Amino acid sequence: MGLFESHLHKKEGQTARRTPAMIPEMEQAEIEKILSG
Repeated sequence: MGLFESHLHKKEGQTARRTPAMIPEMEQAEIEKILSG
């Protein structure tokens, strides 16, 4: 569970750097798909 949480934090950090704080859900889903590889 710790590894999963740290992975989520890492993804959130990448998303925050790449995109505005507020983005549409569709864009968020695309970003998550890209970040997850």
